Amino acid sequence: MAFGGDETMGEKDLQEIIDQINAEPHYRVIPKEEYDMLKSQKIPTSTPKVQQDVSEGAIPKLPPLGQVPFPSHVPSPGYLHPPGLMSSPRFFNSSALFQNNNPTPIKLPTFSGSEQTQKGEVSYDVWSYEVRCLKGQWPDHVLLQPVRSSLKDTAREILIPLGENATVDNILAKLDDFYGNVCTPENIMQKFYSDHQQEGESNVSYGSRLEQCISKAVKLGHIDVNAKDAMLRSKFWSGLKSSQLRNATRHKYESVKEFHSLLREIRQIEQEEKI
Repeated sequence: MAFGGDETMGEKDLQEIIDQINAEPHYRVIPKEEYDMLKSQKIPTSTPKVQQDVSEGAIPKLPPLGQVPFPSHVPSPGYLHPPGLMSSPRFFNSSALFQNNNPTPIKLPTFSGSEQTQKGEVSYDVWSYEVRCLKGQWPDHVLLQPVRSSLKDTAREILIPLGENATVDNILAKLDDFYGNVCTPENIMQKFYSDHQQEGESNVSYGSRLEQCISKAVKLGHIDVNAKDAMLRSKFWSGLKSSQLRNATRHKYESVKEFHSLLREIRQIEQEEKI
């Protein structure tokens, strides 16, 4: 539905009509360009009839605008293009923008603070990594309850002194004090150099454990990031439990200069030997 068909209508008359429309609580006047953009996004509506009304520019019958928030990125009801630049205005009910009945739930792994990681749980390093990844994607008030729900037993009890208004950053800082890394760089490197593949441990688990260990030293500034790969490559190969596998992969160790590439080559050779 468009105005502006009567060429004798003056600019003042058109502005009065626009003001009357904008005064309605459920509707506003938008430029044709914005209407076309919203139409192309296939905005969800409650019924096929409403979808048809919106596509034809008619006035749809939808719930009051006050029932849904109005986003900051959509122009306010008083928004108008400068005179002379405004094309045919359209009616559009902005409440159709917010009919999202299937929000994506935030799912975090469970952490209890147990000394031995229980079945279905993860270590603190894994849990805190997941939370920090989500912090850049979700606002604090959305992420807060999933974070609390993912904690149980001792880890959850630790939060009680923080009070009801604790933020995600408060929770992370508190749990870091109890479960975060407290080893010195020297201790970390001593553990790295003394480590070796355990009985029954896969090459993947062994390599992953070494990488996590040396990454902590890099984070603390004890190891240069450029030296990390060479140290991992050397320690991984020399720490393999099977001397037969070491002998079979010696040529790969000498020729392949990247840790992850060497790990892949050793896994492939091991698989071929099993076959």
